[in-house]
Amino acid sequence: MMKPLRAWIDTGERLFRGSYLGYTWLLVMLGAGASSEVPTSGEIVALIVLGLNYHFFGYMHNDLIDLPLDRTQPRRAQDPLVTGQISERSAWRFVLAQIPVSLLVLWLAEASWLAFPLLVTGYAATVVYNVYGKRCPVPMLTDAVQGIAWAMLALTGAALVGEPTTLTILPAAFAFIYIVLINGIHGSLRDLDNDYHNGQTTTAIYLGARPIGRDIIGTRRLAAYAYAVFAALLAPPVILFVSGELKPGLVAITAWILINAYSLLVLFRVVSISSPNRQKSVFINQLPLLLPPVIVQLPLLDDTLAITLLVCFFLPYLIFIADLRHFADYLADYGNVDDSRNT
Repeated sequence: MMKPLRAWIDTGERLFRGSYLGYTWLLVMLGAGASSEVPTSGEIVALIVLGLNYHFFGYMHNDLIDLPLDRTQPRRAQDPLVTGQISERSAWRFVLAQIPVSLLVLWLAEASWLAFPLLVTGYAATVVYNVYGKRCPVPMLTDAVQGIAWAMLALTGAALVGEPTTLTILPAAFAFIYIVLINGIHGSLRDLDNDYHNGQTTTAIYLGARPIGRDIIGTRRLAAYAYAVFAALLAPPVILFVSGELKPGLVAITAWILINAYSLLVLFRVVSISSPNRQKSVFINQLPLLLPPVIVQLPLLDDTLAITLLVCFFLPYLIFIADLRHFADYLADYGNVDDSRNT
């Protein structure tokens, strides 16, 4: 029984990045939580379905566009699209169906008219990134387009429930800047060896990072860019707190400071010129970076939405547990910077 279940879970992770589903749900629910209205139970169900639609479209469309490249990537050798377990035609039909289904969800939920153009803009930005993301001569531009795509999801969540407010800036800005950081730095470092040898242009390559044997050599330009984007990630909640729009409380502020300090520590290892633990750091940095907006916005949410958000955010990580195993392994040998097995 466990082996078939594990196989299904592994397929889900490879096919639509199941462990990242919590991020998608996080954005749409934080957007809804920063709306002018409190979501009803029916609207919360609509948010969950909308998040699934957007997630399936974004990740599976990307894999379909990148399929020729993925066939050269050893890490993707067992992916269902690469192996032919799922045909390209079937995958395209499923991916394209997400657009009308999600628009139907908005209509059934009686969302604000603003939700429709926001969602369509998000889909359009996703397509632009997926097609041109590794072909643009200045990849930071397409990273920004991808950031816009995810910011649109947060804004759509707000418009599904009511109208965007000043606080809606928080999840929308977080979505944009987080993707610029994760996509531009972490993702491009993770795939750098294969991308470089296949003539792709990514932010890490553009900023001078190169594969040397089994290692990746970073640059000061790459590190400076990463730290600048990380600083930008901290700015929106600080600005809203100083202006009095955001009042999370002392415990939340303390937790926010501590988790960001830890994220900065791991980011240092991600972008160091030479880092034996770089690939583990790339994996580990992603989850802590997602926690600060949860920490500062959760106390402001309706109880039902808050509980739903926590379940939807953490459950995918618990089901698709590979990243958590990376986390446990990383903590176990965090100080062992000389372990060549971690490259």
